[in-house]
Amino acid sequence: MEEKLRHIMSESFKVSLNQITEETKVETIETWDSLNHILMVLALEREFKITFAPEEIIGMVSFEEVVGVLKQKLQTSGIR
Repeated sequence: MEEKLRHIMSESFKVSLNQITEETKVETIETWDSLNHILMVLALEREFKITFAPEEIIGMVSFEEVVGVLKQKLQTSGIR
């Protein structure tokens, strides 16, 4: 799951894969703006067949936060 997330973030923010690490956050990626944030969310929803609530989307401001929300969402939906 984390490897898929890295690829999605890399594509959404138009950065190299090695720029997406556990320390990645909105402040460390220049192209992490509101539009690319939504593109990442849509790609995650499509890839994992889930839907995020607005409050979840707002809190997804770092790699670790996205992993946390994604894990919780996948557990509650029964997807691994």
